[in-house]
Amino acid sequence: MHKSVFVTAVACVIASLLFFLAPSFHQALGLSLQTWAAIFRRGATSQADLNSWAAQAEKRHDAKLLAFVALIEAPYGPARHFSAWEAKSVRLAEDAVQLDPRLTWIYAGIAAKNPAAPECKNLIERVHNSDPDNAMPDLLMAARQKALLSRARNDRLPPGALAQDPKWLRAMKAAFSAEKYDSYFNRRVALVQDVARRRKVNDPLLLATTVSSSPLPDLESIRDYARHLIQSGQALEAGGETEAASQRYWQGARFGQIMRLGAETDLDRIIAHQTQAKAYEHLRELDLRQGNQSEANLLSYRLQALALERQDLYARNRERMDWRRTYGWIASCVQVSAMALLAAGSLVVIACFYWLVRRWGQFDPAGRLKPLFSWLGILGAAGGLASSAGLYLSYRPYAELLNHFIVSSGAEAYFSLDAFRTFLYLPSAMERALFAGTWAAVFWYAVIFLCVAVLVAILARHAIKPLRPKLAG
Repeated sequence: MHKSVFVTAVACVIASLLFFLAPSFHQALGLSLQTWAAIFRRGATSQADLNSWAAQAEKRHDAKLLAFVALIEAPYGPARHFSAWEAKSVRLAEDAVQLDPRLTWIYAGIAAKNPAAPECKNLIERVHNSDPDNAMPDLLMAARQKALLSRARNDRLPPGALAQDPKWLRAMKAAFSAEKYDSYFNRRVALVQDVARRRKVNDPLLLATTVSSSPLPDLESIRDYARHLIQSGQALEAGGETEAASQRYWQGARFGQIMRLGAETDLDRIIAHQTQAKAYEHLRELDLRQGNQSEANLLSYRLQALALERQDLYARNRERMDWRRTYGWIASCVQVSAMALLAAGSLVVIACFYWLVRRWGQFDPAGRLKPLFSWLGILGAAGGLASSAGLYLSYRPYAELLNHFIVSSGAEAYFSLDAFRTFLYLPSAMERALFAGTWAAVFWYAVIFLCVAVLVAILARHAIKPLRPKLAG
């Protein structure tokens, strides 16, 4: 190998190592490695990490840190009862609320993870007692009853089954009669931001999954109850009780309005628009049949205004979907660059191992394999520099998103953080290649393992052979 080539290879390795001084480079490499870990453990956080976070929170007696750890999404656990981590989350939440009673709302986030679990009823009641005018606790209680009914019928609820269940009807009626709607989403975002700032949490995937696991309204339950109100209103109309029918329609319209005023995410707004518009349509038809033209015209105007708002919502969501797809491609570049860096680093390590064994173990004295391992080292050094630069540059947009999350607020802040959830998945082409089926995954893992095992065996055999006379003597 020419000296200039050797110097160039060493310079490439040193330049690649300098990238590790940049915090965003560490973060990019860590996120790429977390992708594989998340796939195999079915979650963004391992059980060991959860226990570590819990120990830190308990040691510091920090109410917001305790609340944050309690809300971390754990790997999948049992469906019928709280997992060990979910039970611990309740204890952490109780400690947090004891230190700061304003954090009682976090019980809603814990209950939403597994609403059918026996422990959830008490948690939802605590939230209701601390926030009695809010529809969210009642919606959670309805979700719990729906989950219990579904479990009792082996996850098969026939159409109309909920409308015949008194407990579900009672919970939904209370929700539709509430004075306000607050999903606690903005509070959750603010909590995560506070902990990220104060405790220097440098794991955007953990932050993103903790926010994204915020409880959302059960769209199907809201639709079912709104449909129940309309059907009962139509039955009252058929019986000549138009005043009672109008009241049923107005219940749906009122809840849609309350939900629109308190909505903190676009999903909340879309559900609210649909509920309110459906009720307004039946109210307008009722007014037209009764000859109340002015009331019908007013409702037509309201429906038009809702339609325009809904169009804006859908347009904004389409833009965000395009934005997410763009960042999905960027995430793929980050992941591919990280894997290329690991592959290049492996080549450099193999080449260095060859030179060490050749020097100290009298391996390949004739130098027949020298060109091969020399070129492996050069290729690894050059590839390492190229992939390091690619990893650093491709991750820059994500680093800016994380900074934006820290300084912004509400749903806009979460929208910046949501892009990091693409790191929970491999690039689509690779996922199809490796995980097309169980046997495909086994095949590829077996190929990789055998290749590594053969390479290690060859190097080990040649490294130990010159030492045998010494060991024998």
